[in-house]
Amino acid sequence: MRVSAKKEAIGYATKFKGQEYRFLGPTTYVNRRGDEFLTFHWEANCADCGDRFEVLVKPFSESPQKRRCNNCKAPGKRVAS
Repeated sequence: MRVSAKKEAIGYATKFKGQEYRFLGPTTYVNRRGDEFLTFHWEANCADCGDRFEVLVKPFSESPQKRRCNNCKAPGKRVAS
């Protein structure tokens, strides 16, 4: 999934590896140093428990970095499809 501000409208849905992500809109992320970055706000259902969670994705990112909610996160463990 390549993310582009011109293509996606709020409410747009796309699938990545069988998991659906809904676009909530662009947001500005401010890091600890005070630098501002444009990010895209997406919503998905956790691959393990099904609860909704939100994720910020950098523009033109190939894929979202999260497929699970914070309660189910398991770094390095594959998501069962």
